[in-house]
Amino acid sequence: AAVDALLFGDVLEVFELPRFQLLLPCVRFGQGSQQRVDHQWSVVLLDHEPPPRRGVDALRLKDRSQLIIGHDSEHPDYGYGPAFDTFKCRFTLLSVFPWTTVVSDTDPLDWIVDALKPLW
Repeated sequence: AAVDALLFGDVLEVFELPRFQLLLPCVRFGQGSQQRVDHQWSVVLLDHEPPPRRGVDALRLKDRSQLIIGHDSEHPDYGYGPAFDTFKCRFTLLSVFPWTTVVSDTDPLDWIVDALKPLW
């Protein structure tokens, strides 16, 4: 099944993981961009420049995505904390540095621990 995804970064990214490959359509937001996103996304990955915009953009996309993944979520200057505190559900992988956090208002995220077990 196809998954809609939004990646902040290059126009098109290819991710190669041990078991599969993802080709994700991407939308680029420049510094200070107020571009409107009129799409419902399954997954949003926040890993863009400048990093302090990441929390701002998490809030902008909160009602337009099922899952938001924040890369480097240990950095207080990136603005993740206040933004992620507004979500109903939150999971942070602390065992690998840099930290990665997944947040959602629609998914309980109770499946993540089991999904990551093969990687531990």
